[in-house]
Amino acid sequence: MKKLLCVLMVLTAVFCFAGCTDGKCDGCETKENVKVYTTKDDKEVEYCPKCYAEKVADNVLGGLLG
Repeated sequence: MKKLLCVLMVLTAVFCFAGCTDGKCDGCETKENVKVYTTKDDKEVEYCPKCYAEKVADNVLGGLLG
């Protein structure tokens, strides 16, 4: 029973911290000026201004040219 409880506690901790924001850019791993953005499917992503601008430009150009 103790082993089962330990396994459940470990899994809970892993799933809790897997979805947490870490303060690093998801694109370039920098920690400067990182903001959390929500995508249209309610997923949270973290981007610095440079990576956010690149992501927006890719989406706009993909919509226009695609």
